[in-house]
Amino acid sequence: MGEGKGIRAVLIVVCMIWLCSESLGAAATPIRYREVREEAGWEAASQKLQPGEAFDPPEQEELGLHSQSAVLMDAKSGRVLWEKNGDQIRPMASTTKVMTCILALEAGLGQEGRDTKVSQYAASQPQVHLGMRTGQRFFTRDLLYSLMLESHNDSAVAVAEATAGSVPAFAAQMNQKARELGCMDTWFITPNGLDGKEKDKEGVEHIHSTTAKDLARILNYCILESPKSQEFLSITRTMDYHFQDAEGKGNYQCRNHNNLFSMMDGVISGKTGFTGGAGYCYTGAVEDEGRIFTIALLGCGWPPHKTDKWSDAKKLLAYGKEHYQYRNLYREVELEPVQVVNGVKPCGAGGQKEGRDSVSLEGAKGGEEGRGSVSLEGAERGEEGRRSASLEGAEGRGESRDSATWKEGWQTDNVQVSLVMENQDKELKVLTGELDRVRIVKNLPKALEAPVAEGDPVGTVDYYLNGQPIASYPVLAGESAERFSFSWSMKQVKSMFFMQYDF
Repeated sequence: MGEGKGIRAVLIVVCMIWLCSESLGAAATPIRYREVREEAGWEAASQKLQPGEAFDPPEQEELGLHSQSAVLMDAKSGRVLWEKNGDQIRPMASTTKVMTCILALEAGLGQEGRDTKVSQYAASQPQVHLGMRTGQRFFTRDLLYSLMLESHNDSAVAVAEATAGSVPAFAAQMNQKARELGCMDTWFITPNGLDGKEKDKEGVEHIHSTTAKDLARILNYCILESPKSQEFLSITRTMDYHFQDAEGKGNYQCRNHNNLFSMMDGVISGKTGFTGGAGYCYTGAVEDEGRIFTIALLGCGWPPHKTDKWSDAKKLLAYGKEHYQYRNLYREVELEPVQVVNGVKPCGAGGQKEGRDSVSLEGAKGGEEGRGSVSLEGAERGEEGRRSASLEGAEGRGESRDSATWKEGWQTDNVQVSLVMENQDKELKVLTGELDRVRIVKNLPKALEAPVAEGDPVGTVDYYLNGQPIASYPVLAGESAERFSFSWSMKQVKSMFFMQYDF
């Protein structure tokens, strides 16, 4: 027994020296990291973008529109599908009332029974107007129909005053909402869209204006994102509306002037506009086979070309319906394992897998042929390239022996962990056209530093459409790796010997 314990003590020292030398050697490995961007180009429609190729925007088809500025937008994503001077700042006339209506609804003016008293300023507004009188009372919900169906200027001012107390205060709310929606090139002065001009606090002069892109974004918010979107849609879809003033003394009739309703199926909202400075304007939305297209037209002719906006609207929407469909852009991306510097991980039962380090221990007791031996092998065997330390202690003869084997091997050379991309749905449906081009970029580290836990975020796989980001999926470590250190080595020695043998 004394001789066996002595052998085991020697083995403890030998294995400690072996393991600790390995851990100290690993700790001395220089750690170098370099972010690598592996780009995979593939064909989303008819063109393929090669890795590293600079994006060249596809040429859009010329539609021959009358509008000075025009935009066709995917309402769900906000992506511009076609544009003509989409960022040009221009007056927008009564399309302004889209913002007026949604702010009033969000302030509760659509509630039944809420009324407001007409001010002298509201009653003085020019045509087109309802003809309200100073001191007259109206239910604010009725005024929203007057605002959106007949585009009454006096109703717009009465609504603004009922919402914010004054027109300047309401205009400030309009501009704040525009900034929240990312409409940085929009400046509201009036709630009805009449041409206006003013200076801001810094003395910079602004006109009442927007861009085709901003106007389409504002309508997108009204029909899809606002908590009052359903009320907004209900008002703007109404063809005819009749109401009285709050005292029941006057009768008023409103008719919807969005003629696009009679020109095509799927129209869900819209607003016309005209002033001498803005020309004819229009913004509207159409739903078709799950797609929602938003259009915005500014400066679309002056009298007598009142109908040009309808021909432009039909051209834009026909183009969208013909050329854009939902496609699943998701593709399986091959993710190579990544190296873990100073890492160590289990190899599996028996330590028999290729390319790993392993330590095993066997002890036996017996009769007269009892013997003890130690062998350490650090040489590569064939293609396996593994290190092993083994112990056999036998006392006696025949089959009479006790044995204990550490079955779990540990890999310390070229430790790698697998990577997985987090996207359970395996779906990325995007409204795309034939000329749209997609790029997939793998943003992954060249190496990780131990320890690494399964599920740790290590990078991303990013999708770009026409050079613009559309989706990013996290890349996670698919397995764990501990840090190969002196303390880890001591822990393994204790586990192998002291906890398995009764000294």
